[in-house]
Amino acid sequence: MTVEKANEGTMLKPPVQTCAIGSKLVSIQGAGLVTNPYNHEGDRLSDFSYAGFYTGEVDLPETKGLKVIETISSIDDPIGDDTARIQSVIDRVAKEHDQDHMVVIKLMPGRYRINENGINLRSGVLLSGSGQGQTGTILYSFANKQHATLKVKGVHEPAIGIKANILDDYVCSGSSRIHIEKEKVSHFSIGDTIVLYHPSSASWLKGMKMDDLQYKYPNSWRPGSVDMQTERTITAIEDNCLVLDFPLFVPFIKEYSQCQIYKLDESYRTTDFGVENMRFESFFNGDPEDEDHANVAVSIAHAKNGFVRNISAKYYVLSAVRCGAGAKQITVQNCSSLEPVSKVAGSRRYSFSTSQHAQQILFTGCYSYKGRHDYMTSYAGTGPIVFADNVADTSYTASETHGTWTTGVLHDNLYHIPEASKGFLAYANRGFYGTTLSQGWSGAGCVAWNCLSTTILGSKPSLNYQNFLIGVFGRYLDSESMDIKEKNIKSYSNIYRTNTIETGKEEHFKTSSETSLVGDCYIEAPENSVEPFSLFKAQLAQRITGCFRNVKPNAPILVSPKPEDVLFSNNVIIEGICNKEAQNVLIIIDDEFYEAVIDAEKNIFQLVIELKDGYHKIYAVQKVNGVIGTKNADRFITINEVTDHTNYDRLSSEYSLDLTALIEKG
Repeated sequence: MTVEKANEGTMLKPPVQTCAIGSKLVSIQGAGLVTNPYNHEGDRLSDFSYAGFYTGEVDLPETKGLKVIETISSIDDPIGDDTARIQSVIDRVAKEHDQDHMVVIKLMPGRYRINENGINLRSGVLLSGSGQGQTGTILYSFANKQHATLKVKGVHEPAIGIKANILDDYVCSGSSRIHIEKEKVSHFSIGDTIVLYHPSSASWLKGMKMDDLQYKYPNSWRPGSVDMQTERTITAIEDNCLVLDFPLFVPFIKEYSQCQIYKLDESYRTTDFGVENMRFESFFNGDPEDEDHANVAVSIAHAKNGFVRNISAKYYVLSAVRCGAGAKQITVQNCSSLEPVSKVAGSRRYSFSTSQHAQQILFTGCYSYKGRHDYMTSYAGTGPIVFADNVADTSYTASETHGTWTTGVLHDNLYHIPEASKGFLAYANRGFYGTTLSQGWSGAGCVAWNCLSTTILGSKPSLNYQNFLIGVFGRYLDSESMDIKEKNIKSYSNIYRTNTIETGKEEHFKTSSETSLVGDCYIEAPENSVEPFSLFKAQLAQRITGCFRNVKPNAPILVSPKPEDVLFSNNVIIEGICNKEAQNVLIIIDDEFYEAVIDAEKNIFQLVIELKDGYHKIYAVQKVNGVIGTKNADRFITINEVTDHTNYDRLSSEYSLDLTALIEKG
């Protein structure tokens, strides 16, 4: 088809992008990255690249290369219940096959009714659907009570070994070496998984100036309530020094808390699992604020080395994918959270979230529509938790560290759209904010890298903890966006609290009219993007290939049409925002490639195309420096009346590594 000339479209105020500059904190030396100290103690940024499935050392498997053990077809009973039927197949396959090697259970197109018990996924099973659009595989939660549609959870409580004290007075952020009592070294071996346990002692709470935080809610900062449990693997033992597989994200300060280690038996975790290529929908009663229905599409806890990819979740109260207690080395890729149904209030609409000591979690290429805390963490997670190349569309509030103290979080190229969106990004002092508890400091060792929003806010916590705002993808400089930025600053300055500060001061919210970066934490390049363009991908490429430049470019930002749009014209405008350095943008419609027209001054792209009546699948990639990048999440639209109900293989969401791999290994 012929590509028509771009017209005015709907993006009237695209963000201003400027040329990238070098970062001071993570500098480039030849083919490598060097993390430089940010304080006199020698603290440095850690390595976020250990997030995700098998720490990125193993690619997500291509489904076509795995063995299909069972195929399940839809009965299409409008009042039936498919839960037990699907569960029995999963249980039998998991029992009969080697759980260390993934096998496929295939769900054919159709609607599967799931009750309030949900489906429990087992080790070694990839539950693979036949598409995430209206014609694909739909798991429909029909119960009128809150529950998760699909769950991955461990089989028993974790077993822990003997405890040893960490002897170091100060373990730097960025360090991977700790010393323990000599007489206890023999209890540990190379290859052991250990937990570095940092108790929230009374002296630490006092040092954080959180021990007497008073307002209308009880204080969440109490002894034992903010303990950090950081998992690492021992790679070497040198006398009484244990060498860890990768560095810490925050310092450990013995003066305030005596930290310990213990060996962890990980056999309790579900492992080697996957969910892909399907649609999750929840019943609701027609009221847009109804909350008596499914709250989470995919819930993961006490599980390791799994993935969720190419799924859409629609009408849920809380989350599309939630990684909870004990979730580790999980990748969530190219997933969409669409049209949550709930009140717009606390403890709702956390589209992609982690909580309760989840760590090494990667969310990448995802899309959230009308969420609140779209890409968020809560409770004492210890990282790395990475949100890389994700879109928050028409959000109600902040993607953030939330609900009491997460460390080691990276928002890397998080894009809030459209301009003047209420959505923003924050690593803040949340003071007395909270649904039931005053939350106080929300996180440390957290990095916003080349993100896009009206407001990107970072607070400097007490002691030697730090947060980092480094570079911007672009800047919304229109007056409406600036007004929203001022409202965001005011809302957070009003709640700022410590034992000694009753309200946020101007010095805590430093900014200028030319940037979205706000706060008293470490701030760098407030008006430019920085190199490397993606910190996560660069660190991953350096570790896996030896050169940080072996990265795939990020996906372009699709702005319209929205997922699930129903259009009544065959003449369709597809448009969005591209990287300033993009050489071209390819729009893929029903697996056919079309080149968009780029407006190089505004860094936007547009394709005007005539499409037939029916369902269509759309995604996009861009070429930067001669390299085609990764795809974004699929979106599905309907044009006029659907009359052709055949040949929907083109609407399935199964992709090869050339479209989904984050780095180049060749």
